[in-house]
Formats: sequence, C-alpha cells, structure tokens
Amino acid sequence: MSHSEEYRAMRSQFTEMCIAMVPRFLCEERRQHAPAEFDAFCGNPKVVKVGMAPDGFIFATTPLVMAGDNGLRWAGKFVVKIFTTSVTIQCRSLSRLAIDEYPHPHVQASSLTPCLGSNANVVAKLRGDGKLAQLGLFMISFLEEYSEASAYDGSAREWPRLTPEEVEKWKSGI
Repeated sequence: MSHSEEYRAMRSQFTEMCIAMVPRFLCEERRQHAPAEFDAFCGNPKVVKVGMAPDGFIFATTPLVMAGDNGLRWAGKFVVKIFTTSVTIQCRSLSRLAIDEYPHPHVQASSLTPCLGSNANVVAKLRGDGKLAQLGLFMISFLEEYSEASAYDGSAREWPRLTPEEVEKWKSGI
C-alpha cells in the first residue's frame, strides 16, 4: 500500500470514527468536514505521527513546553489516545518513562488519564460532536499548561524550568 493509499485509508477510518460518535442528525456534517479536519490535524507542526486503533485515535507530539503559574517547564513528548468506544483519554509521556512518575502534572500516573477539571465540559462537547481532530488539538493545548495548585503531586517543580530564551533556542533547533 503506498503512502497516499495508507493516508486515505486512515482518513477514511478517522471519518467513520467521527460519524460513529454522533447522533444521526450530525452524521452528514461529520462526513463532509472530518476529512479536512484530519488533514489539518496531520499538518499541525506539533503532531509527528497519527494512527488508528479499533477503539480510538492515537497521535504523537513533538516535545512540548508547559506554561503555568510558576513559569515555563519542559513537558516532553507525548502519545495521546482518544478512545472512541468510551470516554477515556490517555496521555503517555515518552520523556518520563518510570511507572511511578506522573507523565504531566495533571495526568494520573497509573491510568494515564488527565484530570480535566473545568475543561471536562469542552472535552465532552467536542467528543459528542464527533470532532476528534479538534479534541486532539485541545489535548495538545492541555498538555502545554499546568497549574501548580491543582497538580496531582502538589507541585510541578520536578519538571525542568525553562527561560523564554531556552524555549526560543529549542524551537529554532539550536
């Protein structure tokens, strides 16, 4: 199967996943818009790989930087799985691999599920509307933020702090 055939098959599977998640009256809208949303998601510079599983949509990110109430911190690379057969989302860090380490200040260590807090309504709306690409982008934004007061481990201090200059150097590849 050529790359373009593989990509078209993946885009078709993604579209069908989006359609399967919505009420009947939204199916045609998802059929029309999901392919372009998939293309835009795959073209996002923070997305390095996209895949499909029988039960969900999976993607990997570039290294991410978290912004929060105590400055910029290194978050690292993630693999995110948005399950379509349940309401579960998992965020696995590729940079923090120890089992007992929190992959992110707002992601539970053992289940890899994010604590969405006030964002849960946004996630539910995107999921209910079958907008998997937008949900994926939202999860990237979620992983790029933290609040020390509500972090699982009580602080985000264990993630390396970065200066704005270090972030710019990192982004430019220096």
